[in-house]
Amino acid sequence: MTGIAGALAQQRARSTRLLADATSVASAHAQLAHAQLAHAQLAHAQLAHAQLAHAQLAHAHDMRDAATVSVDARPALPVVLLPANTRPVVPLPDDARSAFLSHLASLVESDDTHQRGDHRSSPTASASHAPEGAASDAVPVGGLSSAMVAASCATCRGACCTAGGTHAFLRADALSGLQAVRAGVAADDASRLLALYAGYLPERHYQDSCVFHAEQGCALPGALRSDLCNRHLCGELGQLRRALDESGGRAAYVAAATRTELQRVVLLVGDEDGGCERVEIAGAEGEDLRTA
Repeated sequence: MTGIAGALAQQRARSTRLLADATSVASAHAQLAHAQLAHAQLAHAQLAHAQLAHAQLAHAHDMRDAATVSVDARPALPVVLLPANTRPVVPLPDDARSAFLSHLASLVESDDTHQRGDHRSSPTASASHAPEGAASDAVPVGGLSSAMVAASCATCRGACCTAGGTHAFLRADALSGLQAVRAGVAADDASRLLALYAGYLPERHYQDSCVFHAEQGCALPGALRSDLCNRHLCGELGQLRRALDESGGRAAYVAAATRTELQRVVLLVGDEDGGCERVEIAGAEGEDLRTA
């Protein structure tokens, strides 16, 4: 028991250090933005042409709104630490492809799928209760817009997805319910359903991750993903949601880290229409931001 407690304490210490590193990167970016704002204001005072000066000042105001900076040692915006997927992108193995299609075939042929056939949701009803895509199309929660969820997941690069393996979190009820119906294929139409999913299997994916976990995100359209994939919010995104609710704003720094190393830091700036701008602050080329 003492050993477990010690290991947990060490991991908490590492997480605290990583969050401090991310906060340091965010602070440096915020102070740079502050300096750029001051420079733009000075340019405004010196420029003789009124219209050009106005454009410079407007740009400076945009920068100020995007990162409400502070000369304090800490940034004024929340800083949230996410996990980081660091797996390499490799060709999708033939055995993984075959294992997924076998899994899908077993779902289609299962008694559960056929028993649900007479009770399947209609296309209209299904479309009204299901998200059109992944979390990026889900209903925003508090200050956390769906676009900000998608941008956060892009920063993490899908650590949750690594558990998808060769099943992609698909179950028989997902096929006999809204997903297959909305795709225009009956859940018990085995050949068409297998061909439909097989067509979305990527050539390359993250090593030992979900078969659909590609470098640009999930290769499956939202209508064919499991309900879990479409609706899941990890605990770290819950922290981001609470931080935005508490700050009353729509901007935050989001960092991704392994257990020991900071990998990426981005600035997320939401807008009134639910969109989100994602600005790479550090780790843009994938380099490690190794701690001292």
